Amino acid sequence: MLRADFNVALSPLPSDRGKLSMPILALSGVEDAHAPPCSMTAWGKETSGAFRQQSLAGGHFFLHSSLAEICQIMVEFLSQSVPSKACTL
Repeated sequence: MLRADFNVALSPLPSDRGKLSMPILALSGVEDAHAPPCSMTAWGKETSGAFRQQSLAGGHFFLHSSLAEICQIMVEFLSQSVPSKACTL
């Protein structure tokens, strides 16, 4: 982690911050001891939008071995969660 990451992680969150109005896709590695799959469900409480939690094979750096699968999951999630008019230029 970078120093700025520690600062953010250790900063208290405002109690009146409200919920996000955007979809959240929470991905985790099944064997991740630092951010285990069970810790991802809390993200669902942070949004009034769609929420999906999915675990993939691997540990904390599951991204490196699952990139194609992650891209597929993201495209599917966003196509179901974001109105098509939001994606036009």
